[in-house]
Amino acid sequence: MIADARAASAATRRRASLRDASRGREAMAEAGGDGNGDPAPWLEEHAGRLGEALGLDIEITGREADGLIGREAGSGRAVLVGGQPGPTGDVGLGGLLARAAALGARIVVWVGGEVRAEHRDAIRWLNASDAVSFFAVEATAPRGGLRVAAGPAPPARVKGRRPPPATAEGE
Repeated sequence: MIADARAASAATRRRASLRDASRGREAMAEAGGDGNGDPAPWLEEHAGRLGEALGLDIEITGREADGLIGREAGSGRAVLVGGQPGPTGDVGLGGLLARAAALGARIVVWVGGEVRAEHRDAIRWLNASDAVSFFAVEATAPRGGLRVAAGPAPPARVKGRRPPPATAEGE
């Protein structure tokens, strides 16, 4: 009986996940295309809202493969914003990491229609280092809503973030 309840619960979660992924693809496709093409137009259109969701002031300086490049206004740190319509995938994460390394990005944002659990875990693991800040963001419908799925920054309204490291007084 417990196994049946667990199976039913898992099936409900899978259906909800598929529904959410479909909404995310639709959200990223709002700017044009079929949701399977270049996400850069959608990312560019929603860059301001993305920065607000992350608590960052991002200045977009250009486009690159499947995303945007820019700088954080206060620190000047290089920013890479990559997009992946639909559920996140291992190939998308690998490509994002390769582009981040090539650009010397210190802030990396990965936007997908649905951020899968294993990729949220990967982003959290990558954030164990303070050298680079990684974020995973889900695009939600309607009208390009954004939900941070994983990331390192301290804004309290965003779940899944670790607090900044404690420093000695006077530093």
